[in-house]
Amino acid sequence: MPSDETKILVCQLDERVEIVKSSWVAVTHNPLSCLNAATTTPCNLIILDFSMRSTGSLRSEITELCKCLKINPLTREIPLFASIDRWHRVIAARMKEVGLDFMGKRPSQNRTDPEHISDLIMKTGISIQIDRVMARLCPFLNYEPINDCSELITCGAWYNRMVLGGKRLHDLCETENHLYCEYFLNQVPRS
Repeated sequence: MPSDETKILVCQLDERVEIVKSSWVAVTHNPLSCLNAATTTPCNLIILDFSMRSTGSLRSEITELCKCLKINPLTREIPLFASIDRWHRVIAARMKEVGLDFMGKRPSQNRTDPEHISDLIMKTGISIQIDRVMARLCPFLNYEPINDCSELITCGAWYNRMVLGGKRLHDLCETENHLYCEYFLNQVPRS
């Protein structure tokens, strides 16, 4: 459990998610207020809590916020964690490029527990490091927008002819098991 001076800053961008609050947790609700709080309030961890179902403009704002936090001399050394509702390889790759340290999928769609996240980083942070997360996600996952809130996920190893979802997506494509997938192992050659 963090000390009294410890602050965890949570940028809550998904209104549907409850943040477990305590005296050492500060919550903001948009990227600009998060950046302001991060540069004016001492904190030991910054959590970006958002939905992968967010629209394109919010995704860009989140990526830009992550980039600003990692280049600012006041915040660049503070661990940055993305708490998400589902995996998305393309967004994870963008976040990694701009300096995100850790990423984890919420066990519950409606609740984020900053104390648990802090403990997780302190005890077993290796498994949630962004590089480890990227290694678990198949590099052939492709996302085609359908509308502002949904995307079609397809397998690029087979020219996006196979739509992914459900058990296959969660148990194979979004885990290390993708390394043994028959489509991953037998990709259609590009001409």
